[in-house]
Amino acid sequence: MYFPRASGVREGGMKQQLVHWGMSPLPRWIGRRLAGSFLPIFMLHRCTDNSGRPDPRQIQAFRDCLSYFRHQGYRAISLQQLFESMDASEPLPQRTAVFTVDDGFHDQAEILGPLFAEFDIPLTYFVITDFLEGKLWSWDDHLLYVLEHTDLESIPVTLPNGQDFVIDLSLPKPHRPAREALKSGDQNRIYDWLDHLYEAARLERPDVIPDTYRPMSWQQARALIDQGHAIAPHTRSHRILSQLSDEEARREIIGSWEDLQRKVPGCSPVFAYPTGRNTDFTPRDRKIVEDSPLLGAVSTEPNSVQTGNDRYALPRFGMPTDIVDFMQYLDYIEVLKGKLRSLLN
Repeated sequence: MYFPRASGVREGGMKQQLVHWGMSPLPRWIGRRLAGSFLPIFMLHRCTDNSGRPDPRQIQAFRDCLSYFRHQGYRAISLQQLFESMDASEPLPQRTAVFTVDDGFHDQAEILGPLFAEFDIPLTYFVITDFLEGKLWSWDDHLLYVLEHTDLESIPVTLPNGQDFVIDLSLPKPHRPAREALKSGDQNRIYDWLDHLYEAARLERPDVIPDTYRPMSWQQARALIDQGHAIAPHTRSHRILSQLSDEEARREIIGSWEDLQRKVPGCSPVFAYPTGRNTDFTPRDRKIVEDSPLLGAVSTEPNSVQTGNDRYALPRFGMPTDIVDFMQYLDYIEVLKGKLRSLLN
């Protein structure tokens, strides 16, 4: 069996040996029948390092995964094609996967688009429309920028909900607790609140989007369609829908779809919820999507799509940079693990 040597995989490691055995003919035949019908959707974000430069190790890891995908005879379809097959009451296509990219950064167009096109694999790009328009860059990227540039060891702030909070830069990943705190509070005026964050960090708020966080252009978005990819809405401002008013949530979802229709002829009528965990969107938001021309939506809850899943909240796996993890998610192993966990619980 073709088993590429990838960065981060130890030769002869126990996990690699088990997955390799699981992909041999008899275990795979049994496992697929026990797993039932499933289809993984993979989600990518950036392919750069902290300075915004292309990350060659990550790019090579993606290439290894795509080489394995093609060598093993798997098929890739767009997310729109998946929803259209659901409309036709067709069973989930087997040995098939969907690949998606979130946000709309320039490196995603310049690096990932050509890479996936090389393997004849369509990507569905979910773009933040006000980001591509140059009106803003995402509030959580502002947070990263502040933490990378401040000289302070801690930043005391008052969150938008009035709660006092200290961002502790001595933590290994200080942005995570701060991001979660901001996600769980009122987001209607989060972009105004950023002025307070910059002041607390003793920094000037940039007047223009820093190159590290630069979006793709509308021209690049249209060119991606010519490469065989798809462009779809990911809200206007990447605010957490569950923390918005009814009016703002509708403006984010429907407005981003209307923006795309004006800017990108042939855009794809599918949607991705910002950050995408079950707490980040509500039945109200799901209903807005369902009542719109959009065919369906995806979350970031990690799982494969299985028969009977809610088409307005399909799960996605983060695209791994470890070939062994990719093999698990791509085939029956992760689905079977999930079924076993459910039985044990």
